[in-house]
Amino acid sequence: MEYAAFSLRQKMAGFEFMGYRRNFSMVKSKDAYYEKKDNLFIIGTEKTEKVFELTADGSFYAKSVKNKITGKEYVWNAPIASDEFFIQIDKKYYSGGTPGWNFASAKTQILSQEELEVVIVLLNHVVEVKRHYVIYPGQPVIQEWTEYRNITDKTLSIDKPSLFVWRILGEKPDDINFSYMTGGACFSGSQIFKTVPLSEGFVKDFDSQKDPEIIEVDGHEGNIWHNRLNGAGIWNEIFALSDRKEEEGFYLTFDYQGCWKAQMCSRDRNVALTGWCDLLNYPLEQGESIKLAPSAFGCYSGDFDDLGNTINDYIYTYKWDFTNDTYFNRTSLSIWRSAPLTDKVFDMIKAASYMGYERIWVDDFWFDAKGNWNGIFEDDWNEINRYLAEHNMIFRLWMPPWHADRLSQVWLEHPEWMLDFHGNWYNWTIDMSKEEAYQWILNMLCDKQKEFGTYDLRVDGDPCNLWNNRSFDAEGGNWNGTHKQSENFYRLYREFKERNPEAGLDGCSSGGHTLGIESGRYVDQQQITDGWCFHMGGYWTTMILPIDKHQGMSIAGTSRDDMWENPDNVYMNLFSAPVDGMQNPEAGADIRVMEEKRKNLELFYWLRKQGIYGRYIKVYRPQTEHGDPTFLLQRMTWDGKKGLVMISCDPLNPMHGKSERIFIKGLLEDEEYYVDSQLGSVKPETKTGKQWMQSGVELQDVRPGEYVYINLPNRPGKGSCAERPDAPLGISIRKETWLRREGISVRWNAPADMQNISYYEIFKNNINYTKVSTGTFFFDTQGCIDDVYQIRSVDYDGNTSDFAQA
Repeated sequence: MEYAAFSLRQKMAGFEFMGYRRNFSMVKSKDAYYEKKDNLFIIGTEKTEKVFELTADGSFYAKSVKNKITGKEYVWNAPIASDEFFIQIDKKYYSGGTPGWNFASAKTQILSQEELEVVIVLLNHVVEVKRHYVIYPGQPVIQEWTEYRNITDKTLSIDKPSLFVWRILGEKPDDINFSYMTGGACFSGSQIFKTVPLSEGFVKDFDSQKDPEIIEVDGHEGNIWHNRLNGAGIWNEIFALSDRKEEEGFYLTFDYQGCWKAQMCSRDRNVALTGWCDLLNYPLEQGESIKLAPSAFGCYSGDFDDLGNTINDYIYTYKWDFTNDTYFNRTSLSIWRSAPLTDKVFDMIKAASYMGYERIWVDDFWFDAKGNWNGIFEDDWNEINRYLAEHNMIFRLWMPPWHADRLSQVWLEHPEWMLDFHGNWYNWTIDMSKEEAYQWILNMLCDKQKEFGTYDLRVDGDPCNLWNNRSFDAEGGNWNGTHKQSENFYRLYREFKERNPEAGLDGCSSGGHTLGIESGRYVDQQQITDGWCFHMGGYWTTMILPIDKHQGMSIAGTSRDDMWENPDNVYMNLFSAPVDGMQNPEAGADIRVMEEKRKNLELFYWLRKQGIYGRYIKVYRPQTEHGDPTFLLQRMTWDGKKGLVMISCDPLNPMHGKSERIFIKGLLEDEEYYVDSQLGSVKPETKTGKQWMQSGVELQDVRPGEYVYINLPNRPGKGSCAERPDAPLGISIRKETWLRREGISVRWNAPADMQNISYYEIFKNNINYTKVSTGTFFFDTQGCIDDVYQIRSVDYDGNTSDFAQA
């Protein structure tokens, strides 16, 4: 194709420099820096550095990538230079290594968290290329992405633009391991981090839409997915290259929910990790731009636990800005039943108040139709939300906003927005590549926050879906639309949080199809599976999602069918904030079960106060002397002084009924640690961190529900509460109606010092009546205005305050 002639001055006239500094030779933000030296561009921090070169013939490539923690250089004199990008334009291949690129400008700006962004702008006769780099102060991490703009007077056709290009660590490929993680779709073998050695001729291909690595896990083999998969369904978006001899390495993450492919190869001294958007014949109009999804690379030293903690440090520091503490790391009681639900939810709230759950979670089937999202059968979700607030509980509601039923109003008014897939659980997908459809979804979500009152939005399903598919045959569809859908998926998360700063966001996509660092940035909790990773659920995903953003972890193994009737089947779950399902609340629960669960939640809340849960938690995967180490995890405070070894209650856990030695990790060698356990399998003892890590922790006769505590001696029931708690204040009673029920509302204020208060005990007419473990409110449907209510505080050791009376 012939392209119109142009001048560099004309092409630069369209640049937008607002907020940027142009062509400065040195810019810093804390330890993050950018420097230009002749034809070299240098970016980095105290922990990592990347150097680019624009050669005399106009080639642009990475000249150096260095792990400054260890001093190791990752780029070497390979047969193919590490070009920074590639793309096909009108079937012609262009890359950073293609001669003829002209330097236009380098722009910098300091972002809201003091990140340093650098934009290097290149031109040839066809496209303008903007390479974005965000350098994070104090971190060994740099995020990057590419934008292309058509600078011809014709429509261009583009194919397979790169997401990342890395040609590194090729000097001694036989010393290098390659690691990847299977994705979050519903197949056995999902969510597993795998490592294979590189060797001459090694090639591994990745396709976001097919070829999962199905293996047998816990006696199951197969999958129960549907054949439309978002970005992280088959493969999680993380890769790593590690040096076996030197215990250090390089890692890469990216954030794209559309159709992508990648390849790792080691052939003829060319070690290359490349990935691309699977766009085919994608039109780029004159003057139009396309922005590719971001990736991030980083360096680390140590083992894979150190890799995971390095990634999490980056997340905790720079990808936490949209996390809402009201919804993060909170306990939940959930239901998945069809409307009407008012009576069931009322019973759930009563039970949750006794046991101490912080959130009521209503999942599918509460509404008239997807797309309408109206309550039916007189379920008043605004009143239910207000009633929860009286109990100091929060409300989660299932509402995948990008789906619609055939007879919903939005479907009837806008059939042109609908992407069809017959027979799918979620019915039609609203095409978020269309701006008007995107705006409708965002506005609908904001309107529902007003209609129902502020709540914790739970999403699900398929935000990205192929175009032009009218059958079960996905091969007949077009995946190009998923690029814009992916971009608007992350945009929707962000704009929803910006417009509703008090709301919560719970991520889900048939499990973990949308799991990733950037999606995890916006959610307060994230589901990682719909079940088919079995006991592996949570073992490896803590590398890319902070452990306490996990919404339940199937590694815990605590679920039992009769858990509400049989106290012998109530097991403590301390892997993450406990979540339980209560599908038949009208049937009630055995009081012994409720009491066991109350005590378990009591312990969780106490541990949370000690810093064992929350932001800045390190995760380790200890080795065992005999058993399968994938049935346990270890969490430590960031300073390494307190921790918890969590042992799965799964019936398949080979430790049960046996002795075991666990080699705990992450301790300070010279620090003293008191180690004991929940059920007594560990002899309480104090040793230095070095001694514990060398000798391991010996357990005798491990039973389900066992946990190992590190420097946590003063737990509930250990007699550490030296003084009686203070009594509640300001009790009042009032006749009220809630959820179509009349009764007596009892309210009170917590005492000024409530550090050790576990729950409140309510006496009615001098008889012990109930407990309230969440909030300072009780609604008595069996009460009358003449009843006498007395309330006292109870601490973690069972000590009680004086009674307070209205």
